[in-house]
Amino acid sequence: MAFSAPAPAASARDETRELELLVSDHPKKAARDAQAWLAEGQRTRNRHLELKGLRLQALAFEQVEDTERLLEVALRGIALARELDYPVAEVQFLAARGTARMLEGKYADAARDYEDASRLALQNKLEDDVARVNINRSQLFLTLGRIPESLDSAMRAYSHFELRGDSYAMALSLSALANVHSRDTASAADLSRAAELHQRSLELLGSNAGRYDLSTDYFNLGTVYLRLKDRDKARGYFEKSLDASRGLEDPVGEAYVHHRLGTLAREQGQPKEALAFQDKALAVFKDKGNPVMELRTQLARAEVLSVLDRRKETLEALDSARVLYEKLQSPRLQSMLHEVAADIYARFGDYEKAFAETKALREAERLREEIAREERSAELQARFELRQKEAENALLRSRERESEARNLALVLSLLLSLVVLGALGAALAGYVMRHRQVSTLAARDDLTGIANRRSILEYARQQRRRRISDGDALTIAVIDLDHFKQINDDLGHAVGDKVLVAFAQTCTQQLRAGDRLGRFGGEEFLLVMPGADLAQVPYVFERLRRAMHDRPVEGVPADRKVTFSLGATEARGLADDLESLIQRADRALYRAKEAGRDRFETG
Repeated sequence: MAFSAPAPAASARDETRELELLVSDHPKKAARDAQAWLAEGQRTRNRHLELKGLRLQALAFEQVEDTERLLEVALRGIALARELDYPVAEVQFLAARGTARMLEGKYADAARDYEDASRLALQNKLEDDVARVNINRSQLFLTLGRIPESLDSAMRAYSHFELRGDSYAMALSLSALANVHSRDTASAADLSRAAELHQRSLELLGSNAGRYDLSTDYFNLGTVYLRLKDRDKARGYFEKSLDASRGLEDPVGEAYVHHRLGTLAREQGQPKEALAFQDKALAVFKDKGNPVMELRTQLARAEVLSVLDRRKETLEALDSARVLYEKLQSPRLQSMLHEVAADIYARFGDYEKAFAETKALREAERLREEIAREERSAELQARFELRQKEAENALLRSRERESEARNLALVLSLLLSLVVLGALGAALAGYVMRHRQVSTLAARDDLTGIANRRSILEYARQQRRRRISDGDALTIAVIDLDHFKQINDDLGHAVGDKVLVAFAQTCTQQLRAGDRLGRFGGEEFLLVMPGADLAQVPYVFERLRRAMHDRPVEGVPADRKVTFSLGATEARGLADDLESLIQRADRALYRAKEAGRDRFETG
């Protein structure tokens, strides 16, 4: 059969989508096609065809988790992309290298690769590629147990692709988001939400779904239902995923399903069947160089072997897991290792070792609690600074009231003069007009024209009372402009005022009719969103962020973008007064700033 070179794509975005779709239908076939393109490109010295072949190979090897070949292709691809000055490809290969290192358990290296890929994409205004990297980062953060960051990365990706109207990429983002909700420690409510998100992903894929994408969603749904203890549904989805993986010649996909089927069999009291499944999975994970899944599978084997009272093999599996942990040094896996070991030693009656493992587990928990105390201390410091800011704002309000009183005295003096002159009717008309203006000014911030602190707080109280009577959702957000003091110091207070005005105007244009933004003090704003729950916060944040990013501000250099951080919370019941809502939102804002700014957090 004669070689057929691929038709040239209309744009870099079209080429990326073309490659994604090829891999989503059959990764192994895509890898073979890629090898043919690569060979043809080398034979004809067509460097761009060679690069395209490497791009397709990277996507294919990433899907089937062929770590060694993925890393090799990524390194070749980075060099060629730089030679050809093709940033879209370089971003992809940097991210591919990050994925290979994540699969190897080299999480710090993976994080650096993802950061480099994201930075390069931003420099070249490749917003689609920034969002794709965020999907990768979501998985990395989830593996590290950094749930807020994992959720944030997935939501950023979804928000971007939703604005693009890209249903395929939205589906991939939703799957990443669902995986965060279905983590090991997820609640039943989170798991139910994960199932909804995976089903929504399948709907978005529709009839154009590639077989690999279907296999992945089936596997993820099976995992969700396994954790929900709906074992019949879990088995049904696992079997669908297994059939699809076999058709795709995907042994890694099969290994993941065998690992989950082993867990299912153990829960159903079938230890021999469980061990057979785990043994099949282990052989593949070892062969493909996936130490994380190898460790998890060794722990699952150790549990089953202990139930079968095969002591020697149990301890060998535990020792293998310990060796893998020493290489990975993951706190999440450390807790899992100690917990499983403690249960196994107790089952064998070796209570001294069981106690030692329990003690080690408690020490790990103590360290996490210490970190949590440090975070709480930081929150208290933030609250103290907030009180100081409120005191400063109270002083400003006092001065505003004095100014209003002087203005009113002038108005009265004018009225008296007009009465003396006999123009009472005209004076009364003037007084009414001035009174309305004063009332309006009393509710508006002098600089930005939006609601001032008193007015926005009153609006928030009204909406909270309405929520209590009607049962509608209500979300409160505190927003703070990032590095605003530096803007004032570098560019002057006049430019700082223009930034505040531009931010207020931009946000007001992007919000719904019932939403209201008010200036809370200085560079801080309060946003009240009646009828909105926390699930809508990522979309609101991304809409405001994008609008502000695209808005030029007089006096601010074009390469210096104005960013903000947002903390949001949702009213949960009668006990949630306005003060507690604002405090929760402010704590979330503090976390957003601590995590690097230009982001949101919910609380």
